[in-house]
Amino acid sequence: MSASPQETASAELQRFAAGLSFVAPRSASVLRGLADALRTDPDIACTFGDHVMGLPAAGIRLVAGLHDLVLTGELPALREVMYPTDPDAAPPSPETAWRLARQAFREHAEYLQAALEWQVQQHTPDRAGMLLRGLAMLRQRRVRLLELGSCAGLTLLLDRYRWRGSGWTWGAADSPLEFTVAGPPPTADLTIAERAGCDIAPVDPNDPVGVRRLHAFIAAELTATHSQLDAALALARSAPTRVARASAGIWLREQLARTPDPGVHTVVWHSQVWHLLDPTEQEDIRGMLVEAGDRFALSRISWEPLRVGHRPTLCIEEFS
Repeated sequence: MSASPQETASAELQRFAAGLSFVAPRSASVLRGLADALRTDPDIACTFGDHVMGLPAAGIRLVAGLHDLVLTGELPALREVMYPTDPDAAPPSPETAWRLARQAFREHAEYLQAALEWQVQQHTPDRAGMLLRGLAMLRQRRVRLLELGSCAGLTLLLDRYRWRGSGWTWGAADSPLEFTVAGPPPTADLTIAERAGCDIAPVDPNDPVGVRRLHAFIAAELTATHSQLDAALALARSAPTRVARASAGIWLREQLARTPDPGVHTVVWHSQVWHLLDPTEQEDIRGMLVEAGDRFALSRISWEPLRVGHRPTLCIEEFS
């Protein structure tokens, strides 16, 4: 017998909570509370019924909607739990965090139902480290970078961050953002010759609502990640890279129709977005890559889970 949408969303939230338990215990307790409520609380199960809980990443969207309400100031008691004024104070019990969250799910049901339609936007700048590792393995000098599901375009700015590996550095020496990464060094003269991205719901770094929602998809306790996001958004505002509002398949077909300049290697990159695409669109993209690879040098770098809800895996495919 197949699992119900509530059971599927509950299991997804339990996996998410397990991953956050040590680094974000208060957020994890809210996730676990919601996971249990979807199966056992008639009010919540009825309000967020089968017709919405069947959506991909529905539970994660609900928790982001709750966090967004916290960030707007609508839930001051829960905000004090998630962002305590005294960081040295004893942490609240999991029961306290979930009690306040449960009340919010009841009192702000309409807003949280609307959050189920939000695009999942979890693109923090450190994710570009996986792209850099892939580029290092390709050993190409000049790259045309095309990103699917680019969100605010922060990954496209990877050469404007500072990267430090074992015995090597790469990127902008004066960058306000520095990341330590594992893996081989990129070629010293690696250059992003062109960069472009698309997203079905791109985030403008100048839009305060969009920026707030980017933060809403990050657990409150991850203070360093929130600071990195703000620094990357400031870079994006000072050196804007336009992210087209378009579906991945349509946009990529237009990009691949143009042959790059001589000596430029095209890289199609995406991370944790593939499972959100329709299977037909996935198949169309695979066909486009094969066809374009017959015309010019082309690779795909992806950082995607092999199964939904599991850890992402870095994959590199060459089509030339």
